Amino acid sequence: MGSAGLKHRRREVAECLAAYGFARGPRRLLRDAQAPEAEAARARRLRLALETLGGAFAAFGLYASGRADIFGAGDCMELAALTDAAEPMPVASVTALFEREFGRAPEAVFSYFEESPFESRLLSQSHRARLLDGTNAVVKFARPAEQFADDLALLALLKDSLAAPEWACADAAELLADFQQSLRLRLDLLNEATAFEALARDAEGFEALKAPAVFRDICSPRVLTVEELTGAPFEDSPRYDARDATRLTVASEESARLLCLVWLRQALLGSAFPSEARASNVLFVARTQLAFTGGAFATLRPESQTNVLDYLIAVSSEEPERACTFLLRELKGEGEPGRERRLRQGFRQVVPFRDGGWEGGAGLTLAEHLFLHWRLASEHGYAPRAHLVPFYRGLFAVAALAQRVSPDTDALLEALRDVRLMSGLAQLREMVGLEEMGGRFEQYASLMTEMPQRLDEALTLASGGGARMRVRVGETESERRRKNSAASVMSLLAVVVSLALLLRAASGGAVWLQRAAVLVFTLCGVMLLRAASRIK
Repeated sequence: MGSAGLKHRRREVAECLAAYGFARGPRRLLRDAQAPEAEAARARRLRLALETLGGAFAAFGLYASGRADIFGAGDCMELAALTDAAEPMPVASVTALFEREFGRAPEAVFSYFEESPFESRLLSQSHRARLLDGTNAVVKFARPAEQFADDLALLALLKDSLAAPEWACADAAELLADFQQSLRLRLDLLNEATAFEALARDAEGFEALKAPAVFRDICSPRVLTVEELTGAPFEDSPRYDARDATRLTVASEESARLLCLVWLRQALLGSAFPSEARASNVLFVARTQLAFTGGAFATLRPESQTNVLDYLIAVSSEEPERACTFLLRELKGEGEPGRERRLRQGFRQVVPFRDGGWEGGAGLTLAEHLFLHWRLASEHGYAPRAHLVPFYRGLFAVAALAQRVSPDTDALLEALRDVRLMSGLAQLREMVGLEEMGGRFEQYASLMTEMPQRLDEALTLASGGGARMRVRVGETESERRRKNSAASVMSLLAVVVSLALLLRAASGGAVWLQRAAVLVFTLCGVMLLRAASRIK
């Protein structure tokens, strides 16, 4: 688009924003069915304006739908309703693109290539295909970056639209810059290929996760070819049918909990996690296994993973001072004295059902506490560091999906309990090498080798007890047993870790001390296995 086209687009953007009440000067109210009412909520008017403008503006709206630190949970849900769809690229353009990238026509690579895409989104479109060896595949084509160039140049026109008393103070320029960076990453499909490969490696030791195979020789920045997985899409939200066990169905509580477990485990213990988890990109491959099939992915550095996990644990344990300390390590902000003291006071006073939460919810979930913490930090002049923004966005997206299908449970809190146990088990594996102990104590090693697998299976299938942050009425006996078992596992795990340290200290001491430590360690390990097996 030349200078004349850019000028026309600028006028179009300005008029659209004015029509929805986001610009000064003469206002030309839209007269069609999409015209907003004068009293329409600001977030709804922003969504309608961005949807009308399409292109990078609509993509920005979807990006912003995960920024609960700025817009709040309700407004983020409104923005998330933006339609992620666009007119498909012509078949001739797709074929020409494939030939430019690989020097061959699609029919030379695939025995079958579906000309019409089965999905056409703002940033890409996807076609079904079949490799010459018979493997079913999905071929994704990124839209050309040039298509968004003019819109990216005009995004600054949104600055006034983002300034609102009800939205947390934020640097609009920084917000728009982060979006542009995320857009550039999304339009390079090799980033997605790398993420899928990282997920596949993680899945080798985590049965709840499945990742599609990547066909690297048919991948480029504009084209991604991966294995087509089969299963039940999350957006179908099927329920388990006991009369037909062969039919792939997932109960809403199970699906919410599994989604939160897999995402949280990947974010805090894994190599990659989705920062834009949407229903269309979540697939249940089995009742206890899911796959993320597309979208943006990110990773946290190991030190940040540990710090964020400690923050989440502190929030779930209702320790606001510790939670604030851990979160501040991942934020940036300088200036006004006394700001940190006021933020800590705000953490102590947070009441979700009073300060805002899920629409129609009890306002007592872990996710709602987190969102309010993030907004408080933003209102006090703190901003998330670049690596934390994808975590914010991904957690909000996952929590929103879980809340939608299972509003009466705190799936994120239940998943956090499992991930905390997984983290403790991983630390135990590091502190006490099984090979080293196996060389000294064969019987002990034989018994304890089963513990990681047994615990992983128990945690994956666990349906934890009542959430501490949500008030429940009529707790069943089975729920009480599960809660007590989970508490027992946590206590025993702490004992085992302590004894592991004692065992190492005793390794250079008297023989009787070594044998005593091993005996106690083994007994605690057996008790830990038994307690974990009861969390079902």
